[in-house]
Parts: sequence; structure tokens; C-alpha cells
Amino acid sequence: MGDLQTAIDLLTKGGYTCVLCRDGEYSAATARGVRPLVDWLDSGRDFRGCCAADKVVGRATAFLYVLLGVRAVHALVMSTPAREVLEEHGIAASWEVETAGIINRRGDGPCPFETAVLHVTAPEEALTLIRKKQFQMRQPAQIAKHTADKEFRLDRTGLSGSTVAIFDDFVVKCEPVSEESENHLAMLRWLEGKVPCPALLESVSENGFRWMVMTRISGEMACGDLWRADPQRLVQALADAMKRLWAVDVSDCPVDQSADAKLRRAEGIIARGEVDMELADPETFGEKGFSSPAALHGWLAEHRPLPEPVLSHGDFCLPNVFLKDWELSGFLDLGRSGVGDRWNDIAICWRSLRDNFGGHYGDAVAGFHPDSLFDALGVEKDDEKLKYYLLMDELF
Repeated sequence: MGDLQTAIDLLTKGGYTCVLCRDGEYSAATARGVRPLVDWLDSGRDFRGCCAADKVVGRATAFLYVLLGVRAVHALVMSTPAREVLEEHGIAASWEVETAGIINRRGDGPCPFETAVLHVTAPEEALTLIRKKQFQMRQPAQIAKHTADKEFRLDRTGLSGSTVAIFDDFVVKCEPVSEESENHLAMLRWLEGKVPCPALLESVSENGFRWMVMTRISGEMACGDLWRADPQRLVQALADAMKRLWAVDVSDCPVDQSADAKLRRAEGIIARGEVDMELADPETFGEKGFSSPAALHGWLAEHRPLPEPVLSHGDFCLPNVFLKDWELSGFLDLGRSGVGDRWNDIAICWRSLRDNFGGHYGDAVAGFHPDSLFDALGVEKDDEKLKYYLLMDELF
């Protein structure tokens, strides 16, 4: 039996909404609409050469199958525009019923995703519009009152699983509800008036997601080209920003980010299998490193340094620091902030400088060394604390 027939059989007998099959192995979904295909695209898995069977394929879904790289698509219902997209990109199309278009679930108009991509010809542009429509349709009513009829762009930078919609003067962030998302909420409220950061305008938790409307910070990320042109001046600006954090009185700070607290949280992350070892530095795990996240956790528990508690950002990398006129204009992504060791921020900032100017992100900058951060901060380099907090970060 060929892959396409296997996919069709699984679709019709297994209660699935769509199935991908290649060399006898398959992936299947039960969610409706474009969501399963977008999730497969986001997973980073290689689906090239698969055969697909789907209950309903419209123009939007056809573009997603193009991006997945499938070689054949069979649908119980396929629209004529979908067939044309598939054939234009060399994908074999078959169907049981062909229709002029796909209607919405209420049956009173066209599918909103079909409308979104009606005049699009490039699959990548279609994906952007599909993501925007998904974002709009998922918004709780309290959030939609801020965003109605306003233009925005999506920013999916980073690895947190969050989505950020950027409007002219505010942003909307949506992320899975977690300890980190709730810490973010608590810290935004507590930090108001203490350090530059977004002001919280609205927040709601719905269907497992935390939604926040925040003011938009002026300036640009510290990894921008303007700042890269003068790395030494950038280092001083980052050091000054870090000192702004250290100067804040933390006696009533609501979030504990000490090494002990982080190790307790890491136990849960490890137990749930959420440590992504593929994203770790090459020498952290494996033959030259730790055998597992649990082994790393054990080492961290045994080698805790004496704490130097301050207000810690928790993820003091260049994209999370915004500058304007070479001065701090605001901090972003404060879900890991709280009372923590100052070396946590020093270590992550040092690594971010190393990667941004050493060729990991963009071109390397000759003559620059991240150790200049210690001079700007007025502290002596502590290799053991750098190692400790960089290893700690591998678990989060």
C-alpha cells in the first residue's frame, strides 16, 4: 500500500482531521482547520515528501501543505482555489468533492482564513496572514477591545513559545500559562516606577493562555546594528542598565529567583521532560558533559555559590534590553526576574555579548572580547560563577 492510500485509510478509519504519511510512518491530528499544519510547521520536523490526507482543504491549507513540502494531497472536500495552488507548486491533488470555496463553521459566510489569503500568491506571505488571523480569532474579549481594527505585526522571536503582536503604541503578548507567565505579571505590577519596563494595561487568562496588553517601549534592541557599530559603548550602556537593577530595593519583591528557588523549579521542568538538550551548548551534555539534565541538576545543587542578591532580570540577553540614545529605555520579558544573584545576569549578558560579537549571530567583530563587561561593571571576573549560572540556564 502506498503512502497516499495509507494516509487516506487512516483519515477515514481513525477519526483524524488530517494525516501525513511517508515510508509507512505517519503523523495525525484531530484538531480542525489550519492549526495542525501550523503546529507541524512550528515543530521543525521534516515532512518533505509526505503524502497528506485531509478532510477539508481550502486555499489557506493548500499554502501550508506547500510549505510542509508534501508531494500529494487527497481531500474529502477540496476547493478549486486550493487545487490550483497545489498544482501550481507541483503537488498532486485528488479529492472526493470539489467546491468553489470553503465556508466558515457557522455556515453563514466564507472561511476567515480563506478570506485572509484570497489575493496572496506567495506561501510565506500566506503563512504570515494565517498566523495573524489565528491571533485575532483567539483573543479574549477584554484584549480585543484594545486591538479592534488596528494594524499590527507579529514578532515570534525567541524560544519561549509566546507570540507578540506589535501595534503602534502598545503590544499584546500571548503565552501559555506557567509559573513564568504569572511571575511576569506579578513583576510588571511591582516594577512600575522602579525601572523602565512596559506598563501593564490589561491582563487575562483564558483557555490556558496568559494575555497581556502592555505599553510599547521606545528605542531598539541592544543587538541592533546601531549598537553593534560601537561595541565598547554598548557594553558600558549594558553595564549601566544592570546597575539600575541592582540599585532597586528588593525587600518587598514578590518573586524569589535565588539559586535554591530556581533549582526547585528545575526539578519540575526535568520531571516533565521539558529540558531541550538540543538547544544547550554542545559541551553541556553528552560525552564531554553531563549525562542528563538530572545529573546537571545534581551538580548545581552541590556547587551553589554564596549568593549576592539583587533585583535580577533573569534573562539579561541583548534582545531583552532596549536602548535609546545609548541609554536604557526599557527591559522586556521579565518572567524570570525577581530577587536573584547578580551573577546570573552578568553570566547571561556575557554570553550574549560573546555570541552577538563572536560570529554566532551575525559577523564577528575583530578586537572585541566580552570580558570588557567586567571592567564596565567594576567587578572581577569569576569563572566559577559564570560557569555555574550558564549551566543553570541550560535547564530553563
